[in-house]
Amino acid sequence: MVKRNSGPELGVLSAGHCGTTSKLYYNPTGAHSSYTLDYYSGTYGYEGDYAFYRSPNMMDPWFQKSWPSSGPVGVAVTSSRNPVLNETVCRFGMGSLASLDYGAVQTVVSSFVSNGVTIPGVSQIKSWAQHKDSGGPAYTGPNGSIAVGINVAANFDNVGNPVTTGNGERLWVTRISYALIGTGTHVCLNVSCS
Repeated sequence: MVKRNSGPELGVLSAGHCGTTSKLYYNPTGAHSSYTLDYYSGTYGYEGDYAFYRSPNMMDPWFQKSWPSSGPVGVAVTSSRNPVLNETVCRFGMGSLASLDYGAVQTVVSSFVSNGVTIPGVSQIKSWAQHKDSGGPAYTGPNGSIAVGINVAANFDNVGNPVTTGNGERLWVTRISYALIGTGTHVCLNVSCS
């Protein structure tokens, strides 16, 4: 969860390519629920891939899954920072049937090409993702409490299946600082948005 620097609006960061209508999925009691989100600002293109969405039905600032996946649902975000080379980063996504995967940071400052446009502001992780995992959190640290980015792209084969093994396994996440600066927001920490 994030809060606008210039006002009281609370919301979430997501992938800019998700468009102007999106849903927030969460799992407070084991049953998946969702809220429709209102688009406030964002970009998808040469400036990056991130967006800020607002919902009148915001919940507490928790990650959807803990580290490791066998832990409790919901972990308070204690800090945010960009990924560090070779550290393990987890990603969560609804396209992967609300599953969790993790891998080592391969490149801290990277870009990828989508429809002929170079998308900056991302880090590359040795992990995989499914379609519709975009916008999910990327995180690390004790109990998975450190926000590091937003899932935005993965490597797919020529028939559209995710590459899940070997040298082709790649996930790109928009670095958290890049998305925060671009949307004029800050991360809510320790279940508090000040």
